[in-house]
Amino acid sequence: MFSDYRVSLGSYRHIISPHLTSPSAYLYLISPTAYLYLTSPTAYLYLISPTAYLYLTSPSAFLYLTSPTAYLYLTSPSACHYLTSPSTYLYLTSPSVYLNLTSPSTYLYLTSSSAFLYLTSPSVYLDLTSSSAFLYLTSPSVYLYLTSPSTCHYLISPSVVFTSPHTWCIQL
Repeated sequence: MFSDYRVSLGSYRHIISPHLTSPSAYLYLISPTAYLYLTSPTAYLYLISPTAYLYLTSPSAFLYLTSPTAYLYLTSPSACHYLTSPSTYLYLTSPSVYLNLTSPSTYLYLTSSSAFLYLTSPSVYLDLTSSSAFLYLTSPSVYLYLTSPSTCHYLISPSVVFTSPHTWCIQL
């Protein structure tokens, strides 16, 4: 029989016992509904249900998997990343608002499946509604609507659009 082990999950510590399912893969049971699936000493899964589990790479950073190709990367209880590939992932701040990060300095802020924001800094970001048209926001009420790299619209309201600093139009 294996002896009990003590591991740390954030600020929580649990007494767990390993249960081997194969020579290189085994389970650490924490409770009847929560357990760890370890594949190596530094990479393991924290399962809370048969279809939802966490993949931990460090005490403060872990993944929440809902399927083999879609999972969440959590850095805190209120902030997590939703990964669709190793290089592309989403950063969720709420169930309906999340970010799609493609690199450490560039990421997407999604509000729906068809409308999202592309942020390059905390105060400057883009709202993309299609592949050729997107919004460049500098504040919640002031943003740019770009249709090409050299052509953009400066919006101060949903119906008022500026095509240049001196000219503007009303969108019907």
